[in-house]
Amino acid sequence: MMRPGWFGALSMLVFLLTAGGAAVQPGESVVAAARAGDSATVRTLLDAGRMDVDTPEPDGTTALHWAAHRDDPAIVELLIGAGADVNLTNDYGVTPLSLACTNRSAEVVARLLDAGADPEVRTEGETALMTAVRTGSVDVVELLIAHGADLAATELASGQTLLMTAAAEMHPSLVRLLLARGADVRARSVVGFTPLLFAVRGGDLESVRLLIGAGASANERLPAPRGAPGAAGAGDDDDGSPRGTTALVLAIGNAHYELAQYLLEQGAEPNADSAGQTALHALVSTMNWEGLMGPDAEVTGTGRLDARDLLAVLLAAGADVNAGLTQALGGGIITGFSVEPQAMLGVTAFWQAARAGDIRTMRVLAEHGADVHHATQRGTTPLMVAAGVGFTDGATPGSEADALQAVRFLVDRGADIHHRQGTDPDCTPRNYTGGGGSRNLPGLVCGWTALHGAAVRGADTIVQFLVDRGARLDVRDKAGQTPLEVAEFTSLNATSYVRESTARLLRRLMIERNLLPAQ
Repeated sequence: MMRPGWFGALSMLVFLLTAGGAAVQPGESVVAAARAGDSATVRTLLDAGRMDVDTPEPDGTTALHWAAHRDDPAIVELLIGAGADVNLTNDYGVTPLSLACTNRSAEVVARLLDAGADPEVRTEGETALMTAVRTGSVDVVELLIAHGADLAATELASGQTLLMTAAAEMHPSLVRLLLARGADVRARSVVGFTPLLFAVRGGDLESVRLLIGAGASANERLPAPRGAPGAAGAGDDDDGSPRGTTALVLAIGNAHYELAQYLLEQGAEPNADSAGQTALHALVSTMNWEGLMGPDAEVTGTGRLDARDLLAVLLAAGADVNAGLTQALGGGIITGFSVEPQAMLGVTAFWQAARAGDIRTMRVLAEHGADVHHATQRGTTPLMVAAGVGFTDGATPGSEADALQAVRFLVDRGADIHHRQGTDPDCTPRNYTGGGGSRNLPGLVCGWTALHGAAVRGADTIVQFLVDRGARLDVRDKAGQTPLEVAEFTSLNATSYVRESTARLLRRLMIERNLLPAQ
């Protein structure tokens, strides 16, 4: 039989655990209730006074962390009222304030700050203000500034300032606020990005306008690569942007065409050397980028201009249609021709268009004075590259039909069908054959003609067209190969090509001309 005294004590315990209307299960904790968003249970447990409000989970996460993460002002208020430590970090260095800033929750941020939360504690390298700027709440940023948050704080590893972050995250309202607070519009990150360059890369025209209005230059650029005159640093930036890139080329390379037009209106120089190329190079490459990603891919520009609109704008602004690449680019905007970067020196925008079979752009550039026969420093002409010299499966834009149009356009304008690549002194049989067993090292396909290029591409229509126009079938490159032998087997860029259909065509054409015995 149960004794009356024991029953009374049990009744009192049940009353305490159910105060406030919440049924508390054995082992219930404040942190578990906060994680579940159960404010009634949180209140019950706190009122019972049996648990430490800051008792954490195994990873150091407290009830206040969970309440801030859930953006639950009511539970935050309960926990702070019960004495929760607003500056505790979990094992990952995360504070309740950083979570509230991530949520853009002005109400929770205000309560935490009023309770003494330190805005300068860093979570994964970010102060609360840095987090708030990244996530974009003007109200939260203003609260933090009012509580003394450091406006000069920068990311420790990257050197990125608050203004850079606002620009990078495309928050023009915060760009405006920070500029009004005296943010340095000319500051640079560790890799050399300015607030303007961040805004340009993201295509944030409104922020670009604000930054130029505050003194940023439309001709800003990344630092020059190591080895260039006056250069500092080396290589590409972590995001792939070549150092030395101008704001204009950065805009064009990201298909921000209306923004590029605005930069030109603000004085951007269209012919500035941007990591070895000009704005026109960047545009022609970007226009044909979808060809590198497959027939169904599409580059969609931002703003009210498309690529061809911007081409007209650039030409009207005085873009030099015959400017050649001045640096050996191993990658970046211009890729796929060769892994031997010197092969790209001297490439013009017209040459790029020919390579892509972009007949519309070729016509426009030719009408504006482009030299349709200009060769690279290694002797590769637009005709040769249009036909297939330097062709790589999956890395050369344009279809065979496009390429045939380009070849016809060039031949009709007097392009030399017999021109041979390889006038550079480095183009020797020793360099050509190499030591790896490849018969055709990329970029050093010495002595090739347009017909060799068509053969390696496997472009039967181009082979037939060139032969009909007088191309020699028995011409040999510096390794002694005819176009037929190239079609039968070629190794380029670590890829082997066997063009059976093209080899059959070339063999038949040679037999018809008594260049091979009949079989």
